[in-house]
Amino acid sequence: MHIDLVSFQHDQKDPRYVYVVTLVDRWTRYMTMPPLLDTTTKAVVSAIEHNWIQYFGVISISRTKVHNFEEQNFKPSVKDGA
Repeated sequence: MHIDLVSFQHDQKDPRYVYVVTLVDRWTRYMTMPPLLDTTTKAVVSAIEHNWIQYFGVISISRTKVHNFEEQNFKPSVKDGA
């Protein structure tokens, strides 16, 4: 699974969701992009749990650029694929 954070310009009158987390399955190339209010580890883990794990089960993440996330918050939700 590939995970990436994307920010986009937003209307100053409605600054609610200014980020999305892209979740891409490496094998099927299925992608989903849930919106985020912020890029905290808690928000990203919650998005993964509610938009991926509840439908497809536990995931495996290859750690290439995982420094953006605190590993201890991911441990309950993922298998180590590195």
